[in-house]
Amino acid sequence: MNSEDIFKLFPKCLISAIRDKGITELTEIQRKGIPYVMRGDNVLLIAPTGSGKTEAAIWPIISKILAENEKMGFLLLYITPLRALNRDLEDRIIFWASKCGLNVGVRHGDTLKSERQRQSESPPEIIITTPETLQIMLSSPKLSLHLSRVKYVVIDEVHELLDDKRGVQLSIALERLKRITRRDFQRVMLSASLGNPHLALSFFSYSKKGEVVTSGEERKMIIKVIFPKVAEEDLRLSSKLLLEPDAIARVRVLADAIRSSRSAIVFTNTRSMAEALGYRMSKIFSELKIHVHHSSLSREARVESESLLKMGELSAVISTSSMELGIDVGHIDMVLQYGSPRQALKLLQRVGRSGHGPRGVARGLIVAQDSDDFLESLVLSKNALEGKLEEIRPLEKSYDVLYHTIVGMLLRERELSVNDIVKVANGCYPYRDLSAEDCRKLLSFMSRAWPRVVWYDENMDSVRRASELAFDYFFNNVSTIPETVGYSVVDEITGFYIGKLDEAFVLEYLFPGAKFVFRGSVWRMKRIEGGTIYVEQVFDPIGAIPSWIGEQLPVSMEVASEVGRLRGRVEEAYRRGKLDSLSHEIAKEYGFSTEEDIRRALSPILEHIEGGFPLPTDKRIVVEDVRGGVVIHSTYGNLVNRTLGRAIAQAMLKRFKLLVRVSEDPYRILVLGVSSEPIVNVMKSLVGEGEEFFLEAIENSSFFRLRLLHTLKRMGLIKDYASSKIISLNKLARAYEGTPPYEEALRETLIKDFDIEGAMELLRCIEREEIEVVRSEKEGPSPLALLGLDRSGLPLEVIPPAELSRRLLENFKNRILSQQVTLVCSDCWSWFMDSDVNSLMEIGAPVCPNCGSRRIAAVTGYLVSEAKRYVEESRQKGKPSVGNWELADRCYEFGLLSERYGLPAIVAMAARAVDPIDIERLLSEVDEVNERFFEALARIETEAVKRRMMGKKKRSKL
Repeated sequence: MNSEDIFKLFPKCLISAIRDKGITELTEIQRKGIPYVMRGDNVLLIAPTGSGKTEAAIWPIISKILAENEKMGFLLLYITPLRALNRDLEDRIIFWASKCGLNVGVRHGDTLKSERQRQSESPPEIIITTPETLQIMLSSPKLSLHLSRVKYVVIDEVHELLDDKRGVQLSIALERLKRITRRDFQRVMLSASLGNPHLALSFFSYSKKGEVVTSGEERKMIIKVIFPKVAEEDLRLSSKLLLEPDAIARVRVLADAIRSSRSAIVFTNTRSMAEALGYRMSKIFSELKIHVHHSSLSREARVESESLLKMGELSAVISTSSMELGIDVGHIDMVLQYGSPRQALKLLQRVGRSGHGPRGVARGLIVAQDSDDFLESLVLSKNALEGKLEEIRPLEKSYDVLYHTIVGMLLRERELSVNDIVKVANGCYPYRDLSAEDCRKLLSFMSRAWPRVVWYDENMDSVRRASELAFDYFFNNVSTIPETVGYSVVDEITGFYIGKLDEAFVLEYLFPGAKFVFRGSVWRMKRIEGGTIYVEQVFDPIGAIPSWIGEQLPVSMEVASEVGRLRGRVEEAYRRGKLDSLSHEIAKEYGFSTEEDIRRALSPILEHIEGGFPLPTDKRIVVEDVRGGVVIHSTYGNLVNRTLGRAIAQAMLKRFKLLVRVSEDPYRILVLGVSSEPIVNVMKSLVGEGEEFFLEAIENSSFFRLRLLHTLKRMGLIKDYASSKIISLNKLARAYEGTPPYEEALRETLIKDFDIEGAMELLRCIEREEIEVVRSEKEGPSPLALLGLDRSGLPLEVIPPAELSRRLLENFKNRILSQQVTLVCSDCWSWFMDSDVNSLMEIGAPVCPNCGSRRIAAVTGYLVSEAKRYVEESRQKGKPSVGNWELADRCYEFGLLSERYGLPAIVAMAARAVDPIDIERLLSEVDEVNERFFEALARIETEAVKRRMMGKKKRSKL
């Protein structure tokens, strides 16, 4: 149908509103999709961001509501997965509805009580809500009455719901809604991009088949991949800012791209990287107005960033996935991706945030961090534009979601038969195979658990509420999103707070005596007490493991294998003497980068080949000895490598009684505490192992143990504030083995964290000699092994000593410069100022604004609050008043040093455990802040900490 024919289907009020917006021609998804919606079909509409999918759903439904002339209760549910509903979406729906006399209500966690009450008393025809809030509405007797009149459900951003438990929760909630309405209702789903659209359609419309309607209107998208070259200005800034030259080069490229656009979004893959990048850009390019935006920030901070960006008052926002969906950010010229997006689907969603409008051009720039990152980004860009998107692996038969749903049903119906429950569950895709026996097993277990919320009667084959605890359990567990936990890390000697460690890292790698690298230093774990990890600093990095944050998306086996294939092409071109034309061929085939950048990205691979190391490709696994362990070069993606790595560790324990530790990235597995010979033998022996062997390895992993903890929380079996800080997860796993929660946690782990079939197929390929396994005879580490060491999770001891010293010194500099200090005037004690050392480097040596003295002491750690208290007392008394003579003496001596030496003395005071005589000795060697200064300060801090650890008192220079 053409636009004019479709407009004739709409009422006059809607046509007038459309004309008021200046719309005279429909987009392709509107022309193709609206007839299906008007006809009452269940339909999934797939089209690029900004092509009018919401209107394609809303306009025909408004028309049908008006034609039916029925305005009692909620008629249309508009469900969005956004945790914070976006104002732009609300405004658009309210505009169209109000023009036709329909009311719109918004209901979510932040809705005021008065507004919720108004909706209960006078229900609007259209209600915008979230999957979580729908659960609550379904369990309310009054709201259920209004919901019983629902005729239409629109589900926005479907791709965000398919691979997690929010989607499972919504899928079965729609079947509960059908039970309340006593009839089916029309379901319209909206999505920007999907790898397996028919699965998405079935997921939310299983009982009644529907249609997938895809826009053939190809939105123009331009993607470039850059591997920045270090320039002279980067080297100059590197010595000034004490950052790696290549890191500054990447930030410079981002800054140049931001300047060339009116406004931009910079996406990173982790919250920590967003914060670090925001800090670096604001320091290096202060003229740019940059905000950071991610889910851990307050709602007020996020809203401020969104508003300023929309008004054009920000140069850019640096964000994680928090800005991928729905948020109206005005006109965005370009999307910048720092590092590989890791998935083609993510790349499409993110780049699609730019160039909005049906004929707008979406522009994306990926700034690669290393050779692997660059080649991976080329592959992902090609896949994205060719529509080769990752297929989503949905969760099925989730017992925790089912149990919560049953309790929600019991809040209204008090008693349910097993057959009733199974009938509701079988109506949706995730539970299509749920049997009555599965349901009985779950209910029988939960009715014996404590606290008892339900009671299963085997004779009647029915379940009922066991107590009023059912209400507490239901409302406290509406969200399926697990709370993430961090461990505070404290220096046992000094009492300094160092930072937080990710819970998964603590579970996987830390135990009393284990060494790890964190915030630029090497630490040994002493103990965990009250949720805090107490550590001591050590000065031997051998065996230390860098901390990491477990936020990154997995890179698929297909993408990593394609990177391996590109490596193989380099090897072939080198062997045939055709390297000169290879960069041109790759540039022509992929078309996202320059030949110069491609040559730069291929140089570590060429260096690897020229060094005589066997090259890992998609057809060759290379096992390489390095100091302290083995690198298995395996280009098969995160999930396969993780599965294979855990299986190897399991086999080493069973066959050699040797406990080894493993970590992985998409292109390598690292095994600590073993040599290559037994690893090769173990890998070949794994071919004969069945699935049970892999399952056993996975059940011993921290991934499974954390999933079990989250499952038990969702089922109310442990308190929601419980974590591995207060619970032994090993004991928890043993206690629940063989139960429905255990089965559910394992099922989720196998889908989200591992790939047994992929690993077993890889081993079968090895057995068939389609993939060779080669031991490197050369002494490592090879260039590609060193490349992997810059990726998180790989141990430090395989780095050559000189490189290790350089990296530790760089980390030491960054720690000192980012150290928070409180400056106190040791003359008048009437002034203090909080700052970080980096800021002081810019403003110079401080002077007391009250008395003009340059005798300024820098205080850190536990002394800060006490020093501030004495400053307040001194102000009130009008003279210095310091009750702690040790603090007064220390500040006096520090003040003399800052008066004599200026800013270098202040910087030195930021080091740990140093005394005045230490700083005096340092400044007698070097009296300006430069490379020699930091080398000497690092050495002096090491001596000072050792002295403190041995229990020696501080030394005075007086």
